[in-house]
Formats: sequence, structure tokens, C-alpha cells
Amino acid sequence: MTHVVVAGERRVNVHGPDFICIGMEKAGTGWLYDQIDHAEGAWMSPIKELNHFCGDPFTPFNLQRLEELKRRQDLSPRDREFVRVFDNGSRRGRDAAWYRETFAIKDGLVSGDISPNYAMAGPREIDAAVRECPDARYVLMLRHPVRRLWSALCMRVRKSQLSAADLADASRVAAIVARPEHTERSYPTRTWDKWSAAVPNGGIRYWFLEDIAYDPVRIRDEIMAFVGLPGAAVGIAPDYNRKKGQWHADMRAEVRLLLYEQFADEIRRAAELFGGRAVAWRNELDAVLGTSGLDR
Repeated sequence: MTHVVVAGERRVNVHGPDFICIGMEKAGTGWLYDQIDHAEGAWMSPIKELNHFCGDPFTPFNLQRLEELKRRQDLSPRDREFVRVFDNGSRRGRDAAWYRETFAIKDGLVSGDISPNYAMAGPREIDAAVRECPDARYVLMLRHPVRRLWSALCMRVRKSQLSAADLADASRVAAIVARPEHTERSYPTRTWDKWSAAVPNGGIRYWFLEDIAYDPVRIRDEIMAFVGLPGAAVGIAPDYNRKKGQWHADMRAEVRLLLYEQFADEIRRAAELFGGRAVAWRNELDAVLGTSGLDR
């Protein structure tokens, strides 16, 4: 059982994370991590994606990051203890006790687990998360399904998992997005439906990446208040983006049409379910496909 205490105006779980961000990949989860990592009264683990409930905590990327952290001489005592706990877990395997231990060192600070893989979680994994972390707040970051997918594909080109030529050819893109590991992450309504059905009332909210770009202060402060950091001072700019300037391919017209057709139903349902920026997604869809409200 998780217990909650109040430290000043902060709402802090004694065991486990205070909040869990369940995705979406390429929808502002890195921005969220950086903002909370630099917030007064918060501590974020130096490995961002713990993947405890869905995926692998000990991915090659996380293990490489672990080795980098071991070599650093400037780690805080809390970060160094996290490195020890994470390293032990990589040797013996993960379990609920290991997960709690990664947060036991926060010592009254607000902390969370930001793992975009959780958007892919199934019912058993979601039930496990809510059972182990009943008092956590759950955050979903939303992004236009096509632009989210395209950003993810560009990231995979940067990682040499795909080539720029792949993204320039509509037939190759069609073959790539036919694989569930790429497309399933671009269905925000499915993610919301399955998680909101399991999380207690009032314990889950969503925000749009487009709103972060338009008004980062408001979105940051809303999320901070929701996760237990109302009014916290933050030591970086609200529009800080560590990934600014990374390579990004332009989307060709035939590829755009292919992807908008594939995600048409999802975009329309998102507009109905989420409202807000998702209504503009639907309007853009109508412009690309040459449809109107009468055609829906």
C-alpha cells in the first residue's frame, strides 16, 4: 500500500512515484522530464525511462547511460544511490521491491516515472501499475498522430535504424508503418481509453504538445500542480528543448496523404474525445483529404 504525506503544499507518496507519465513517445515527455527535473521540491532519476510496467528497464540505451553515470564524479548522493539501485536491478532483475527502491531515495521530494512505453501497455500491465501505485497521478502527453509518427521515424533515421531514403518513398513508408511497433504508438484514444478506465477518478489528465509550444508556462504550471508541485520554481526556461536543431525530414505530399488516410478515423475520434487541439487535427485532416464535416 502506498501512503501519501503532505510536505508544505506538496503531495508526496512515501513509497513509489508521485506521478507516472504514460506517453506518448515524441509528444513532449522529454520536455516534461527536464521541467520537473529542474523544479524546486522535485527529484527525477538520472535515467528517464524506467519501463517497469511495460518494456525493459535494462535496454542497451539505459545500460549505456548507467555506465556513463558510474564514471561521473559530480553526481549527488541521491543520484549515486539511484545508480547503485539500478545497477543491482540490472543484475538480479526487476520486481516491485526494486521499483519501490528506486523511489525510496527521494526523501520527501516529488518524483515520477516518465516512460512512453506505457502507452503500449495491456490490461494486465495497467492493472499492475495502478495496483502498485494507487495514489500516483497519471499524465498523458498528446500529439497529432501523423506528426508524432513522423517525428518517431525521423528519430529512427538519426539512430541508423532507418534511412532517409526510406522516408522519401511512399511504398517504403507504407511497409514501415504496417508494423505495429511504429503505428500503435500513434493511437492516443486507445491509450486514454485503457488507462482512464483503470485509474481512479481524477487521477489522470492529458495535455497537448501543441499547447506546450503555444503557452509553455501555463501547461508547465498545470502539470506541476497536478503532480504535486503547485507554484514550484523551475530553473530552466519553460520552452527549453534539448532536442532543438536535430535532423528532421520534410514529409512528401504522397507520404502525407498516405498517413492521413491511415489515421483518419483516429484523428476524428480524437477530436470528439479530447476536443481542444484535436479539433484542429480534424480540420487539417479534412483539408488534406478534401473532405468536410458532411462527409464524416
